[in-house]
Amino acid sequence: MMNAIIRKIKKTTIWVAAAGFLALLTAGCELDDDSTNSVTIYPTSATLKADETNIVEFTADGGNRSYTWSMNNNLLGALYVATTNTAIALYQNTTNIGTNIITARDTGGGAASARIMQK
Repeated sequence: MMNAIIRKIKKTTIWVAAAGFLALLTAGCELDDDSTNSVTIYPTSATLKADETNIVEFTADGGNRSYTWSMNNNLLGALYVATTNTAIALYQNTTNIGTNIITARDTGGGAASARIMQK
């Protein structure tokens, strides 16, 4: 009888320790359900033929709705934004082959990116 009680206590201790460890792992990992702080970009990707002139319209949404746009490789294309802080940007490719990343960032630091592959 005493052996059964000791085994039960040991099993309970292991479960409590495991639950505590999981609680430590997930502390601070709550999901941010406030969609006003989340920037999205559409489309999230595009594949273009490098030997053709293409223009892709990107739209940012969410966050504080005041955006700046950037791209990581000016040799692959040009980014046109009608006014500052606008939600729409146009990308025109060059004839170079490669991958470009377009990023929309709001003034609160939220950002979203899209990948453009030019083949």
